[in-house]
Amino acid sequence: MEKIDYPPYNLTYHLIALLYIQLIHGEAMNKNLIVRIDDSMKSKVEYLARAEGKNSSIVIRELLADYVKKRDIGACVDTLWNSISMDLKKHGATPGKISKAIREVRADR
Repeated sequence: MEKIDYPPYNLTYHLIALLYIQLIHGEAMNKNLIVRIDDSMKSKVEYLARAEGKNSSIVIRELLADYVKKRDIGACVDTLWNSISMDLKKHGATPGKISKAIREVRADR
């Protein structure tokens, strides 16, 4: 296996990253998730993360957040309802008009 030369570990950067996470998320990350990967993958992730000025934990948190965001059906439904609501408001719909339209459609059945 080829040895990868990493840039020197920067404690100051690590502490700033932790502070940033606390400020953005409002609390410290306090849960662990253990993921088993092979040595080669670990080395590549660490190397690429450092190249971006991050650590592997930050990269993995970003990937997990993106994964959840893409698959969270609740968020998709919320987005859809918000879009429908904006379209209805744009066309002058009000709760009263919507209720009336529903009653008329049901009466026609």
